Amino acid sequence: MSENLQIRSIFLSTAVSFACLFGMFSPISSTAQTKVETIPMELEPNHKIRFDNGKVRLYEVNIPKGGATLMHEHRADNFLIIFEDTEITNDLLGGKPALVKFPAGSVRFTSTANGEYSHRVIVSGEKPLHLIAMELLSIAPKTTTAANPRRDPPFNIMLENSRARVYKITLAPGESTDSFIRPAGAVLFAISSGRIRETTDSMSERLWDFESGNFKWFETSEKLSLKNESNIPIDLVEVDVF
Repeated sequence: MSENLQIRSIFLSTAVSFACLFGMFSPISSTAQTKVETIPMELEPNHKIRFDNGKVRLYEVNIPKGGATLMHEHRADNFLIIFEDTEITNDLLGGKPALVKFPAGSVRFTSTANGEYSHRVIVSGEKPLHLIAMELLSIAPKTTTAANPRRDPPFNIMLENSRARVYKITLAPGESTDSFIRPAGAVLFAISSGRIRETTDSMSERLWDFESGNFKWFETSEKLSLKNESNIPIDLVEVDVF
């Protein structure tokens, strides 16, 4: 073999060795640099904005069995109102996936006082996920000036903190409440379907026919009573935002 051929052979052999070595390590380097992409909550395609008045923003979430959200970021305190029994896997960025069971009518609160967080939700149970995520767009008040709580049936305090007070309201067919004060900045969520009659102290009346997942926002305070005009029991959740 001539001297030129020997040099060429050695060069090719060395080049192949470097190529193999680079090929071994490049996938590992690429994987190490891969970052999980996170999008703002309002851009997550399963979160549909249904209401926004600058104080609260309500997202409706409907995900079928086996479906999942994208990894998305929560930047504000939020309440979750659950409309169907369901089971999910909560995959928190930087944490371990956790299985969570939600009964219909349950309410969960998550604070961002210690910082924003990102997660994705996987519907791992046999039933779809239907909820409303209510973001609190205003900052937490330094002091709470909420009305006195309602403690008698059919009002049941489910949750109370510095951001809101949450009631579960269950009315049998034809059952009415006593008069009560519903404060300004309240949201009424329908867990079941049905009809209620609202009668104010001025004797004006309103009928509300609703399906599970419907809601109403009340901007002003009012004294009134409720009556179940359905022939089945109804379940409602009221969130009084502070």
